[in-house]
Amino acid sequence: MTEPILAAPPPEVLELLGDLGLRISQRSHHLRSGHGSSLPIVCEGRDGRAFLLKWYLPPRAGHVYPAGSRPEDFARREAGFYRMLDSIDPARRELPAPRTVLVGPGDPPQWMLLEWLPAAVGPTEEVLHKPNHPYTVGLLRCIPRGGLHKQKDRLDTIPGTPPPLGATLPGCVFVDRCAIAKDSCRTTPPTFVELANGHRARCAYHEQAASMPRAVDGTRSSGATTTNATSGELLNISDLSKTFTQDSGDVRVLTHISLSLRKGETLGLVGESGSGKTTLAKSLLGITQPDDGSVVTLNGSTLGATLSDRSPSEVGSVQIVFQNPDSALNRRHTVMRIVARAIEKLAGKSRDEAEDTAQVLLNDMSVDPILHSVKPTQLSGGLKQRVAIARSFAGKPQLVVCDEPTSALDVSVQANILNLLVDLQNKENVSYVFISHDLGVVRYISDRIAVLYLGRIMELGSAETVFNGPHHPYTEALVSSVPAIDGSQRVRVRLGGEVPSPANPPSGCVLNPRCPRMAGSGVEHLCTSVEPDLVEAEPGHFLRCHIPLAQLRQIQAK
Repeated sequence: MTEPILAAPPPEVLELLGDLGLRISQRSHHLRSGHGSSLPIVCEGRDGRAFLLKWYLPPRAGHVYPAGSRPEDFARREAGFYRMLDSIDPARRELPAPRTVLVGPGDPPQWMLLEWLPAAVGPTEEVLHKPNHPYTVGLLRCIPRGGLHKQKDRLDTIPGTPPPLGATLPGCVFVDRCAIAKDSCRTTPPTFVELANGHRARCAYHEQAASMPRAVDGTRSSGATTTNATSGELLNISDLSKTFTQDSGDVRVLTHISLSLRKGETLGLVGESGSGKTTLAKSLLGITQPDDGSVVTLNGSTLGATLSDRSPSEVGSVQIVFQNPDSALNRRHTVMRIVARAIEKLAGKSRDEAEDTAQVLLNDMSVDPILHSVKPTQLSGGLKQRVAIARSFAGKPQLVVCDEPTSALDVSVQANILNLLVDLQNKENVSYVFISHDLGVVRYISDRIAVLYLGRIMELGSAETVFNGPHHPYTEALVSSVPAIDGSQRVRVRLGGEVPSPANPPSGCVLNPRCPRMAGSGVEHLCTSVEPDLVEAEPGHFLRCHIPLAQLRQIQAK
């Protein structure tokens, strides 16, 4: 094991921290890793609040960083380290200040701040609502917000990739990705510009940032919409349940799930952890065998309960994109071999034919041909997910389960992946079951949304209906918890207590111990004694709740 080596930040870092009114209160050892070395620095501001910065040391001699490598990817792998803005959702305002510290290249690497505001004067409002650096503007444009939807809107992206660690850049570190860059930006490093309320931006043309051109056309053509009311049914789930045996007792994690999915449609699955989303996905894939009496049909034909009961064509018809491509991709195989092998098994092609098809498929996923011969460990997180998506399309699937495919990606890469998934849906007329805890992403990509709680569908309807309400009380609480980056204020509706154990669910409605709307509803006796059915409260909108829809509408309008 390598012995820890104590390293001090270079004078440039210390000077920068001093300019910001920060002092180092603790310095940790760093360990050399396969991707270079880093040093966490705990700092204190003038107000006494502490936060964690991270200084990246030069890579080891002889170590080659792969194309597209980014310091954010390395930071994300190390639990407990504060992540930079490029790796987080800027709408999550509960994160500590400073909010806009970004690491930039240099020799040796040093901290470069594109935008900075002390927390004491409200950095979030100023930076997020009045961005004055092209990078901040680009990050905010990547986020699916403000009612954007795939049928009419494309998410903007940030072109290119960050320069590799150790690169020597004489000018602005963002110049190659900036839409408003001038020749002077390549030769002259920008200095901080003092703005209102202590806002500082490192950009010579900061006044043009808010109006800079988009990297992607923001409007989809009228012919590119993905779903219509007349498309045929692809998937039908009837009375699907799943019971596990634990400590000699039965634990039912899915209870009588029934729903359908049309061709070219996306169904979003949302709910707290433990609600049954992943178990439902595994049942569709044949990874988990559902209880007897559960029926899953694809194009009218009943699918086998397990993978061993399905033909190669049926396995290829229902595929998955996993949350973490690091664990989903074989690190010993090249990118080409990973995709070609899936084509061989699912499409029955020879190795040469499979590699020809894989090359086309990878090119369609915007994976550069030079990367087809590398292994997954040499790719960035976004490229790994593109390879995972290519593999899932190896058997020409009709249904793809997307299990949190963007949760491990920063917002700029997330936008690229979401655009890619929508483009593939338009091209192939494939259907998605999209699982995510990010309700903004779910709202953007889904046509309909099913809300799960303790293995039951509590609400099912179009994305617009589920988000705009009236909601099921459980959905109301989930939607109210979504961070609002546009400055709008939501009344937070909180659920009491903890999620009950599925081994011992509450009597009556399973939400009743936590329901924010049961008290005073007039139907408390039903909520605690009779489990409600999932009924169509209005056309296309299903609720599992004893409280009448009109009453929910009135309560939630206040």
